Amino acid sequence: MLQTITKIPQQKHNNTKEINMARTKKQPVEFVMPTNPKEIQQIENAVKEASNSLIRIESERDLIKEIKEVLLEELGLPAKKTQELIKIYHKQNYSEVVGKFEETSELYEKVFGANP
Repeated sequence: MLQTITKIPQQKHNNTKEINMARTKKQPVEFVMPTNPKEIQQIENAVKEASNSLIRIESERDLIKEIKEVLLEELGLPAKKTQELIKIYHKQNYSEVVGKFEETSELYEKVFGANP
């Protein structure tokens, strides 16, 4: 029989040291070889589902790679720039990216002057 893992409610901690200490006190779960056919089937199904998920991830990565190659070949857009655009669009964080760039630009100008 497999042991059921119960989720322990999160407690608020005052500092990082307390959090790390709480993590080290966690009791390890002992694995017991399953003998129940239902549990064995559950494990098999979970592994197959995870494997199928990995196949989908690999396929999506291949598609993204092909998209980058097409943009490079047809438009000359470097893969690095394409990846940056994809990432910004996906995260929908254009304003944040611009803000970080402006902050870095301002710091650069203060340290090295406006004309590098």
